[in-house]
This record gives sequence, structure tokens and C-alpha cells, in this order.
Amino acid sequence: MQSLLSNIAEDRLDLFKNGQPQYSKIKKVIDLTDNDFASATNFPVTSLKSGASKLPKDFLRILQDLGNGINLVAEAFNGDMKKVNLWFQLRNPQLGNISPRDMIRHGRFKKLLQHIHNLREGYHE
Repeated sequence: MQSLLSNIAEDRLDLFKNGQPQYSKIKKVIDLTDNDFASATNFPVTSLKSGASKLPKDFLRILQDLGNGINLVAEAFNGDMKKVNLWFQLRNPQLGNISPRDMIRHGRFKKLLQHIHNLREGYHE
């Protein structure tokens, strides 16, 4: 049962409300703009603007995965927002010397999420 739950994080950074990912909070933690997310996900920036009434469903799925990944990182840092933010900003040798933030910006968020899950399971690339 533990392995079944190992990929789900506690919402330590309050990135979800009523089970829905909070786009503005996720953007803030990893310091990305609407334009960054539009470029990374191929969604039009107009559909992602913070004031948009409804985000596309497929984009919400991406946010859900990213929010969970961010919370998995937060678990490693006992919920310390500054350390989580720094982890996303710093270049990481295990990621080819690119920062997790830049991986997201370049649309490589699935690979980043796999890396986070591997680290949690104790597998180091």
C-alpha cells in the first residue's frame, strides 16, 4: 500500500483548493510567468492569464502534476518555501546542469516529474 501512495504528496504549500491546482500559487513557487507556461505547454497565453475565468482542462492536468511534484519537493524540505523555491532555481547536475525551473520553461516537465519521483523512491540517475 505504501508504494501506491508514494507518488502523492501532502499539500504542504497549499497549492490546491478543493482539489483544484491554484495556478497563481504554482507560478509563484517556481517563479514562472503566463508566457513561460504558454511556451512550455503550447497553450495560448490568453487562455492562461491569471484573470482568465476558466483554464483549459488539459492545462489543469499539467498543473495538478506540477503542484504534486512541487509538494513532493516540499516534503523533502519540511515545507520550507524558501528552500523549495531555491531548489527550482538552482542548476542541478542530475538534470544536465539545468535548473528544474528551466526544465519546466522548456516543456520538459514530465522528465522533471519523473526525476522527482525517482528521487523519492531512492533511485538516483
